[in-house]
Amino acid sequence: MLEGEQQALAGTITTNDQLFMKRLIDSIYKNLDNGNLKIEELTREVGVSRVIFYNKVKNLTGLSPVEFLKEVRLKQAAQLMQSDLNISQIAYQVGFNDVHYFSKCFRQQFGVTPTAYKNKEIQEQSDREE
Repeated sequence: MLEGEQQALAGTITTNDQLFMKRLIDSIYKNLDNGNLKIEELTREVGVSRVIFYNKVKNLTGLSPVEFLKEVRLKQAAQLMQSDLNISQIAYQVGFNDVHYFSKCFRQQFGVTPTAYKNKEIQEQSDREE
């Protein structure tokens, strides 16, 4: 789907679609630390078939369900970078069972390693406190 089509779709999202996305995001956060979370489990929790689930997620986000799940996990990891947790703890807390894979995905998403991102967050936080 082209970017313009995604924006047009965003302007026409229905209440049912909003409810679907809310249930999906709630289910993801409820199971965020489960590195073995399967899309089938999410489809059951949201209450739709796998085909409908895939199509709805793809149409509403522009991402496949697996990509969307990874994006939610990585965004949550970025928020956790402000905490006292180390990179391994953050990776496991957001459902990555392999720290190296987490680092690779994080770098693809944010353009920097998790360590560099965390150091930048810590520096910005200390600058705000001064």
